[in-house]
Amino acid sequence: MAEEPFLPERLPMSQTTHRSMLVKIAIVIISIALLASLGWFLKSDWFWFSWDIVGAVLVAAGCIAEWMLLYQEEPEHSDRNKLLEKAWALVVAAGVTMDVFGLIYGIPEAIRLESHVEDLRSANSAMNTNLAALNNKTLELAHQYDLSTNALAEANARLASVRPIKERLLDWFSRFAPSALSQLKFVPPDNPPDKWVVFKMTNEQPAYFQFSSLMTEPGATNFCGFSKEPSNERFTSGGSVTIETTIMVNPALAK
Repeated sequence: MAEEPFLPERLPMSQTTHRSMLVKIAIVIISIALLASLGWFLKSDWFWFSWDIVGAVLVAAGCIAEWMLLYQEEPEHSDRNKLLEKAWALVVAAGVTMDVFGLIYGIPEAIRLESHVEDLRSANSAMNTNLAALNNKTLELAHQYDLSTNALAEANARLASVRPIKERLLDWFSRFAPSALSQLKFVPPDNPPDKWVVFKMTNEQPAYFQFSSLMTEPGATNFCGFSKEPSNERFTSGGSVTIETTIMVNPALAK
């Protein structure tokens, strides 16, 4: 009696399908993990932004396709419908897996960014505190500057009060009538002492009041004299008042 050839035992169809599905799932997960490792290596925000978009699109497309299969005219349990259901379920699984890897990367990154934001807030608060302290110091310095300026002005006023009247008159002519002072320097040496030089001047009101105040001090009349008519006051376009004055000057003032 001839022996029958040995044939390997075939696995049941359901078990073969189950193994095939496990292999496909493993391939999808490994592929997604490899791509995700590339993203972790690149540390690119645009990569993970695109990654999340693609994952969401895959999930949405798979769900819509499975929903549309419910309205197919073919029998519900046909081989074509089963194949399509498995394919679209695999698409949904791939999208969800991508979203999981996106969360694995995104959550620590969000925590890191939140910590960085807190550090920036603390640094900003410290800067605001330092700025307030600097503003206070600036105000103190400005106050001290005002005090020193007032003290300097007072010192100058006291110094001016003890300077000889001739020097103060020369200062006034240097500031408000420099041309008259230069003319005095060209007066001949043999000019009679009683022959003074007469000038017609137009000065603003503060300069006039300063000169008239100088003329009230002892010894001022030895060098200058002046006369002023009330009708000689005029208002300028800028709103100031000018006064025309006749000033007689002793040439000895410039000697």
